[in-house]
Amino acid sequence: YGAKYRQVRVADALAEEWNHPTEIDPRLRLPGLNEFIPDNLSLRCDDPEHLADLKPDHNYQKENPKLLVDTPEHRMWHKMDRTFRVPKTSIRLQLTSPNIYKS
Repeated sequence: YGAKYRQVRVADALAEEWNHPTEIDPRLRLPGLNEFIPDNLSLRCDDPEHLADLKPDHNYQKENPKLLVDTPEHRMWHKMDRTFRVPKTSIRLQLTSPNIYKS
């Protein structure tokens, strides 16, 4: 990007102090593991059981989403993207509260 920078050699004594500090501030710590970061980033449409079900003459773009959950509290739909191979999600919320009309 053409940004200006410079390189400076770190003195051996300073590097040694960084490698073996005499005191570490207890506020400096690593956070715990994030359980929501996946360890498998493969696409479901590449799973062998899904590939075996593919019909070569079927137009998956015209396929409608399938209703997986239908309760008074929520509905959940699913459609596998076999065309663009992009994992994505979409959420629509409608919040209803009697407190909105209180003044």
